[in-house]
Amino acid sequence: MLALMACEPRPQGVDVIAKPVLPAAEVASLERRASAGDREALLRLAMHYEFASGGTPDSRQRAEHWIELAAETGDAAAIDRWAAWLLVTKRCDEARSWFDRLPSTAEDRASFERDELLCRRSAQRAP
Repeated sequence: MLALMACEPRPQGVDVIAKPVLPAAEVASLERRASAGDREALLRLAMHYEFASGGTPDSRQRAEHWIELAAETGDAAAIDRWAAWLLVTKRCDEARSWFDRLPSTAEDRASFERDELLCRRSAQRAP
């Protein structure tokens, strides 16, 4: 269940090969819908910024904003992605609290616990 970033299927129109694939008008439409709480738009917009915007600091910040909002709607896929994002950004405790909201198998738990351990070790080494 917990897939670190690019492992999950992406919504139509979002390409994982760090290049913009959504026209500006569609991004604007998604932002309007996402601002109104549309779950699909929240996740598509998050993934657009995460994967399709070149990985700039601004696009990562925007991706984080929309992924968090998507997770707050209770959508399992969004919560999974948000927990993964938090692990990657070394916010291990916060990732655990989000992961615990998901129904999960023993395999999911083992995978998360491995990733959480790596997160904690990495966070300890960070300056």
